[in-house]
Amino acid sequence: MGTFVAILLCIVLLLSQLAVRLVKEDGDLLLEGDKSIAGIQGEPKDTIDVLVVGDSESYTTVSPMQLWKEQGVPSYVCGQPGQEIQQSYYMLKTALKTQSPKVVLLETNVIYRYKGRASGLQLILDEMRSYYFPIFRFHDIWKPLLTGQRYPQVKYKGFQIRTGVKAYQGGAYMEETTKKKEIEKLNLYYMDKIIKLCQDKGAELLLYSGPSPINYDSAKHNGLAELAKKRGLSYLDLNMKLTELGIDWKTDTLDKGDHLNLSGAEKVTQYLGEYLTRVYELRDRRKEPGYESWHTEAERFEGETIPQLWQIRGDAGEDGKE
Repeated sequence: MGTFVAILLCIVLLLSQLAVRLVKEDGDLLLEGDKSIAGIQGEPKDTIDVLVVGDSESYTTVSPMQLWKEQGVPSYVCGQPGQEIQQSYYMLKTALKTQSPKVVLLETNVIYRYKGRASGLQLILDEMRSYYFPIFRFHDIWKPLLTGQRYPQVKYKGFQIRTGVKAYQGGAYMEETTKKKEIEKLNLYYMDKIIKLCQDKGAELLLYSGPSPINYDSAKHNGLAELAKKRGLSYLDLNMKLTELGIDWKTDTLDKGDHLNLSGAEKVTQYLGEYLTRVYELRDRRKEPGYESWHTEAERFEGETIPQLWQIRGDAGEDGKE
């Protein structure tokens, strides 16, 4: 029995190594949810200074190519649709195997994501299994390998260009209150594990909330501010800085205030780039060897997005449009 288990374990480990190698070389084997975890593993060792983790609010707010073009800061967005904090932890743990970022940005919507204790515990088991045996995460790659089917999706270091516009027409959503939204104990437990991960790696952890009337209000702000204070963390709530950012809800949201589009992300990234380089004194690596491909990709990104930004901001009417 022991020999059988040992052989089975060896097979699973070998298949896991093969799967990781394949997805590093061809990200189109994967559906959207797993592309970022494969992408960060494909980046050269210790070349990323800023890692961004979170759900869809992360990869619709931070644009790594813009950060590179404007600040010379190499970054990667390890976001996933619907990511929960247990997934954030294992995503970060995976990324930190090969990267030593100066700063980790955690988009805070994951801190409030909670589907119940049973679902949360099942997710922990799934993520733990996939972390140690990646074949369980990437088991579907055999289908496209055998059929030739691919799932192409252009991403720039985890950021995907989204140009749709559907205006948010609600009113102010960050009105002052003494109410505070509590954070679930399981989420606090994984928050502390993320803090420990960053401390062990020597990375600064910054909590940030992307602009989103659908996902944020003052009660959440108060809960997050209290968490940051108790844990000794920095917290940047961009919902409190809409005027400073220049956010226009007629043009800057993809879907009526749930997520930002390219225009909104451009404004947030400009602000974050200046903030990160000022507060954390990040180096400008644009003239350093080893980053030549970043210049090429940034030029391609700029060539694609400049006309799109003009169109979004020039054409979007009062009600917005797609």
